[in-house]
Amino acid sequence: MDHIYSGDCLSSHLSKRLRVSMPTITSVVDGLVARGLVERGPEASDRPRVKFDLTPAGHRLYGYYRKTVERRLSQALAWLTEEQQRRLLLSLNDPEGVLDTARD
Repeated sequence: MDHIYSGDCLSSHLSKRLRVSMPTITSVVDGLVARGLVERGPEASDRPRVKFDLTPAGHRLYGYYRKTVERRLSQALAWLTEEQQRRLLLSLNDPEGVLDTARD
């Protein structure tokens, strides 16, 4: 839901970002729609394309999820300094960037 949370999102963008097939995206989104967490709608600039947005319930669940993950990571990483924790958490938000840096 991170990718949908950041703004309305197209299935093709999700497929590329998550590196999964379009049928997989469709299946996952179908489940989120059925649970009332995501809405489908036409893309304003291109009617045949479909975008996804979080519903209010989706936003609430996403907020709960983020707080829970942050709390558990804080507890698990308590042995690191604050700066080390900050750098590690930033790297988790940009795994491709970290891998690119490590590769270079």
